[in-house]
Amino acid sequence: MLLAMYLIIMETGSWLEVVLWITLTGIYFFYYSSPVTVFGVSAYLVWAAILIILRRRGQVIKYNRIAYYGVMLAFGIAGFLTIYDMYPRQFDFWFIIRQFTAYIVLGITVGEFSRLMVATDRREDNLRNRASHDELTALANVGTFNRDTLNLYRQFKREHDPFTMFEIDLDHFKAINDQYGHLKGNVVLQAVATELQQTVKQLDQHAKAYRLGGEEFCLIVQAVLSSDDVARIALAFQSHLAQLQLTQVDAELTLTTSIGCATVKPQHNKYFDVYAEADRYLYLAKDGGRDLIAVEGDLLPRHSA
Repeated sequence: MLLAMYLIIMETGSWLEVVLWITLTGIYFFYYSSPVTVFGVSAYLVWAAILIILRRRGQVIKYNRIAYYGVMLAFGIAGFLTIYDMYPRQFDFWFIIRQFTAYIVLGITVGEFSRLMVATDRREDNLRNRASHDELTALANVGTFNRDTLNLYRQFKREHDPFTMFEIDLDHFKAINDQYGHLKGNVVLQAVATELQQTVKQLDQHAKAYRLGGEEFCLIVQAVLSSDDVARIALAFQSHLAQLQLTQVDAELTLTTSIGCATVKPQHNKYFDVYAEADRYLYLAKDGGRDLIAVEGDLLPRHSA
């Protein structure tokens, strides 16, 4: 029972459970203790205090092996002493030793098993994250992009929920790599990804950023957007990116991007049609001289932000 209390309060216990256990145990203790001793009351108060500590700091304690077993030992000792003070003549020394030994063995077994499960869950979460995210930039990767695009397309066909795709290509990235080296090029890619994530956070609509490979990125916004809305989002990203000072690469380096924007349409027969359309508009922007934005096939004037 003591071990179950310890584990439940540490893992999922609520303040209501803590108050109920302390109250009911206190009533039981004072009712059956005859006489009530200072020793018994002290043991009960220590036990109750540990319950409160577990509720407040359990998530910290359980990840520290020394704290976990130290608090478990103190909780068990206080609990056994409280029980013993109620029935001092009904327990012999060896009975207490056997019960407390079983408490310790079970506590260690459950604790180590729980620790193993937590470590396994963390490894699985890490593997899932590595499978779905780009390692360099921490953005969702192309596999996730494909799955998300398919799901969004199906949702559009069922419920007519629109989404707009911004395909983004970092201009002259090969020249940056050639001049500064691949490590500095990685810094540039990370800076673009960070700015793209900032764009996601600043949008009122639900959005998600991806790295599709190399210097190609994508932003998907799930909302009804007018052409002006699309232009505003793309221009804001371009403007903020151009203002970045990459002192770890070259303070004089200015980053520019070409962006193709397309919104899913009823005439799109396959989920990848919207991406193919955004890709065509991206190349329209690149062929137009780069550092440009093409929204549904229309090139925006450079620096129109």
